[in-house]
Amino acid sequence: MWNAERWRVYAVGQYTRWAVRAEEMDASASTLAQVHRLADQIGMTPAGLKENGWRLAVDELGAKRDAGPTATKTTSSTKTGPTVRRLRAAE
Repeated sequence: MWNAERWRVYAVGQYTRWAVRAEEMDASASTLAQVHRLADQIGMTPAGLKENGWRLAVDELGAKRDAGPTATKTTSSTKTGPTVRRLRAAE
């Protein structure tokens, strides 16, 4: 969404700068408050998502991607020969 709403790029940059400052050992409470305010503004918190009217998309292909290839793996001791890869030309 940040790319779609280009005006938010500046706020994302400011959030990054303030977040780095907030990681310092002597960061003040006002610095932490600024980071939280900017996080809300750019949708990095649940309240910010709601304020902007955004929802996180469901990863519909995640289960298939995590399952990996369906072919079973064999160890080198059970192979009888080199694996042959064949390509077919598209007609």
